[in-house]
Amino acid sequence: MLAVLGISLFTKPLPLVLGMIVLGAYISLHYLFRIRVAYNPNSLFANIAPVMGRLWQHSIDTFKAAAQPSEKAETPEYRSKQIQNLKNLYLNNLLWSYLATRLRLAVSSRRTDLYFILALIYTSILTVIVFGFEYWALYKLSPSSFSSAGPIRIWEFFLLSFNAILHTQFTTLSATSGPALLLANLELGAGLLIGLFFVFVLLTSQRERYRQDLNTIGDQLTRSAREIETFLARELGLNLIEVEVKIIEADPTFSSTLKSFNRTPPEVLSH
Repeated sequence: MLAVLGISLFTKPLPLVLGMIVLGAYISLHYLFRIRVAYNPNSLFANIAPVMGRLWQHSIDTFKAAAQPSEKAETPEYRSKQIQNLKNLYLNNLLWSYLATRLRLAVSSRRTDLYFILALIYTSILTVIVFGFEYWALYKLSPSSFSSAGPIRIWEFFLLSFNAILHTQFTTLSATSGPALLLANLELGAGLLIGLFFVFVLLTSQRERYRQDLNTIGDQLTRSAREIETFLARELGLNLIEVEVKIIEADPTFSSTLKSFNRTPPEVLSH
C-alpha cells in the first residue's frame, strides 16, 4: 500500500506532493521525539542538573575579574563599580535561590503532571491538523479518494482527522481509495501511540523520575546560591544582610528588586 501511495503522489503536481512529504516528515519526527522522551533513561532535566551546579563558579570568576584593583581605586567611579559588581554577584545568589524554591513548589504541587498532559494534548492537536491537511491535499490530488453525501469542504477533512484519532465515525466523509485508507490507518496508529505515551508517562515510575530530576536541579541551584554566600563571607567578610545594606545604601531602588523576589529588604539607617 505504501508503494501505491508513493506512485500516486509522484505523478501529481509538485507543490502538493512536497507539502504532504514535509508534513509527513514533521509529524514523524515529532513522534520519534515523543518516543525518545518517554523511553530515554536520561531526561533532559537530568542533563541540565550538572550545569546548574556549576553556575556559581562562573558568577564568582566574573566578580573577581571585575573587582581587580586599579590606580583609581579611591575614586567615586571605582567605588560605584565595586557596588555594581557586588550587586551582580548577589543577584545571582538571589536568582538561584528563588528558582530553586519555585521549582520545588512546582514539583510538590504536581504541576509536572499538567506539563505531561499539555504535551500530549499538543501532540493530539498537531496530529489532527497535520493529517487533516494530508487528507485535503490527497483529495486535491485525487478527488475519488474520498466520498461524501454532499459537497466536500475543507473543514470536513479536519473533522475526519479528529474522528480517526478518536476511533469514532461521526462524519459523513469517508476514505475510499488505498492511499486515503493508509493515511487513516496511520492516524489510528498515532492515536494508539498517544494513549501508550499517556499510560507509560503518567501511570508508571516515569513521572517520578522526572520529579526526581527536577528536584536535583533545585538542589544544584541551591548549591550555587550557597557557594556564592560562602564566597561573600570568606572573601569579603559579609553576610547576605550586610550585602543588601551596602547595595541599598548606594541604590535605594534595589529594595523593590528584593521584594519582587519575595525577600524583605533590610532597614538602612540614614546617615
